[in-house]
Amino acid sequence: MASIHEVENSPVAFIAGVHVSWRKRWHKIGTKPLQENLQKPVSFFKSNILTRRLSIYTRFPGDRNKEEQRAATLSECQGLDPLGSWDPEQVEEWLELILEGKEYPMIENMRRRLSTAH
Repeated sequence: MASIHEVENSPVAFIAGVHVSWRKRWHKIGTKPLQENLQKPVSFFKSNILTRRLSIYTRFPGDRNKEEQRAATLSECQGLDPLGSWDPEQVEEWLELILEGKEYPMIENMRRRLSTAH
């Protein structure tokens, strides 16, 4: 198991919301204040399946209650990860693929659908 020091000094692979079920699978190894580079706002794209409208959803890591959502164009959404609540197993698979130099198929498919649907 990695130490909190190892985790803190590793590069960030991606930022994602994880479903609360992580508590059953992962064990907390410590608590530390967020590093300054992790306190920047984080944006994701959101695509409404029914209306096909795009939006950008932004979270502010230093403030759990602060979030913003605004309408967006396709070009503004490209390059962003999709907004979602990921299961721990999905996050683990995503990390493993990144370590192998591969793209996570679910993210790749969501980005491809974004480009072709709008």
